Amino acid sequence: MVCDVGHRHGQVHCCRMKVSHTIDNTIYTKEKAVIIKKLNDVPAMELPGYDNVKKQIVIGPDDGSEEIVLRHFTLQPGGSSPHHTHDFPHLVRIEAGTGILIDETGTKHPMQAGHYAFIESNEVHQFRNTGSDQFKFICIVPRRGES
Repeated sequence: MVCDVGHRHGQVHCCRMKVSHTIDNTIYTKEKAVIIKKLNDVPAMELPGYDNVKKQIVIGPDDGSEEIVLRHFTLQPGGSSPHHTHDFPHLVRIEAGTGILIDETGTKHPMQAGHYAFIESNEVHQFRNTGSDQFKFICIVPRRGES
């Protein structure tokens, strides 16, 4: 792979790459784009029904991601999502701070930086910041989860 052209689109760095491979002595070449962003350059939005929570769509359909969406959430001290459910799974990685993941039964699962969680489709859940610093996590969902 060779990065032959770099462009700036706002705060996004896009690098076009030519990828070649050979099958049965035939060379196939296609161009791919790599999107690189800094979290600080991604706009944050407040969420109705969420208490002191901001969401950033880091990588999604606007970037050409047709199947998955990478989101970043920041919960201020005392902030929380509603106790809710969706018809899609979540993959979560805690980036900073301390909090809890509350399941359908009300069980409080302590979470901190470096922890991961898988939340199946239709599982009731809630994230809550229990610390004095921001509670930050990455959440990856299928595209239908970010409509």
